[in-house]
Amino acid sequence: MRHRNFCQVFVPMLVVAALMLGRQWAACDEFRYEIAWATYLGGSDYDQLRWVLAYPDGSVIVAGQSHSADYPTTPGVVQWQYAGEPPGTGHPGIYGGDIVISRLSGDGSQLLASTFLGGSRQERSAYMLALDAEGNVIVSSTTRSTDFPTTPGAYQRRYGGGTADTVAAKLTPDLRRLIWATYVGGPGEDWARAGFALDEKDNLILVGRTTTAAFATPGAVRVPSGGWDAAVVKLSADGSRVLFAARFGASGNEALVGVSVATDGRIILWGHSWSRHLPVVRALQRGNAGPAGTADMMLAVLSADGRRLLHWTLLGGANDEFAETAPAVLADGTIALIGNTAPDDFPVTADAWWARRKGGPGDGVIVLFDPTAGTLRYSTFFGGSGSDAFLGPVLDREGNIYLYGQTSSPDLPVTDDAIQPRLAGGDDGYFAILSRDARRLLYATYLGGSRHDQIRKVTVLEDGALLITGRTESPDFPVIPGAYQGQLAGDSDGFVVKLRRVAR
Repeated sequence: MRHRNFCQVFVPMLVVAALMLGRQWAACDEFRYEIAWATYLGGSDYDQLRWVLAYPDGSVIVAGQSHSADYPTTPGVVQWQYAGEPPGTGHPGIYGGDIVISRLSGDGSQLLASTFLGGSRQERSAYMLALDAEGNVIVSSTTRSTDFPTTPGAYQRRYGGGTADTVAAKLTPDLRRLIWATYVGGPGEDWARAGFALDEKDNLILVGRTTTAAFATPGAVRVPSGGWDAAVVKLSADGSRVLFAARFGASGNEALVGVSVATDGRIILWGHSWSRHLPVVRALQRGNAGPAGTADMMLAVLSADGRRLLHWTLLGGANDEFAETAPAVLADGTIALIGNTAPDDFPVTADAWWARRKGGPGDGVIVLFDPTAGTLRYSTFFGGSGSDAFLGPVLDREGNIYLYGQTSSPDLPVTDDAIQPRLAGGDDGYFAILSRDARRLLYATYLGGSRHDQIRKVTVLEDGALLITGRTESPDFPVIPGAYQGQLAGDSDGFVVKLRRVAR
C-alpha cells in the first residue's frame, strides 16, 4: 500500500478549516519570500503603477499613470515633461494625467530611464505593458487628447472623435525613441479598458468597448447592439495596419477587460455585460441573472482570425459581478478567471472553499472553466468580512494560480510564513498563491502600510522571485534602505517591490 505524507492527508483538512475561520496556517509547499527591495515611485500629486516586467539583465520596467508634473523622468527620453490637464477634469471615469513608463536597476536603487507619454488632455493609466522579441516596450491606454504623439506610417495618426480613443505605442528599451504610436478609434467612444495580448508574431490584440457604429472589418464577428459593445482589434506588430476588428453585444452594454491567447491561437476574452439576453454560443448561462441594470461576468472565445465566436456565455448571480484583468489558460486548456461579486448566489461548485460570501460589500471569485465541455470545473468565493477587490490570475511554470488586489478584511487567510500576517491600514495590498486546481492555498500575505494600498500587478520571474507594483497612500509602506525613492512624495505614489524566494 502506498503511504501518503502529512501534507497529502492532513493539510487539505486544515486548509478548509483555516479558510472558514480566517486563520493563519502552515504551507507545506516550497513558498517562502523575503523583501529583496522596495521603493516608492512618484511625484507630489497622484500617481499609480499598474504593470511590471523584468528584462534579462535584471532591470525592472513599470508603467502607469501620473498627474504629477514632478514625476521623476530622465534626460533624452521621448517626453520628459508632463503634458496633461489638471486631475479630475474632463470625461467621467478618466481621471486625468499622462502615461508614465520607468525603468529601474535590478536592485531598485537607480532610475535608468523614465518618461511621460501623452497629449494635452487626459490619458488613462497604462492598461498593459509588454516587451516584444527585441525588448522594445509596448503600452496601451485610452485618451481624450487630440495631440497624442503619433508617428509617420502609423495606422491612425489623428483622433477619431467622440469622447475617447484607444492608443497604443512601442518605444525602444531606453525609452528614448518612439518606434510607432497610433490611435485606434472612430467617432464614438472607443475605450481600451483592458489593454492587449501579443500573439506569436508580436501582433497586438487590443480589447475594450466601443460605440462607433462602423466598428468591425469585413468578415470579422459583428453583432452590434447600439450601446457599448465588446471590441477586439488585432493590430500589426509595426502599428501600421488593423488585421481585423470584431464587435459584439446585445440589448444592454458589454465591455471587455482582459484578453489572453491560447497556444492554438484562440482569443480568450473576459468582461461583463448588462444585457438581459445575449445571442450566446455554447453557453453555461444564457441571460443576466440579476435585475435590470446589474452586470454579470462574460466569457467569450474568438477564433484566431476573428471570424467566429466559439463560446459566449454569462456567469453571475442576482446582483453585480465584474470581471477583472486577463484570463489565464492552464496547460490542459482550462481557463482560469478572477472576478468580484456582491450576491451570495454566484454559481460555485460543491467543493468550493467558500460556498457563501463572508460579508462586506464584495468578495472575489475564482473560476476554472472547461471550454470544451462548457462547464465549471471549480468555482469558489474568496474574501473576508470587509471589502475585497482582486485581480489576476497569473500563472507560474507549475501552473499555480496567483491572485492579488486590495482588501479591508482583517480575516483573509495568510500562511505562517507571510511577510505581513495582519492588515496594517484601511486597505492593504494582498496576494495569494493557489495550487493549479485552485483547491489549496500555498502562500498568502498582506502587503501595505497604515493607509490605503493596492496591488495592481504581480509578475513571476524564472527563479521564482516576484515583482509587485501598485499604488500606496501610506507614508510607512515597507520600503528598504537604499531604495531609489525612500519616502512618499504625494497623495498617492506608485510602488515597486521585489520578493526573493528563499528555501524553507
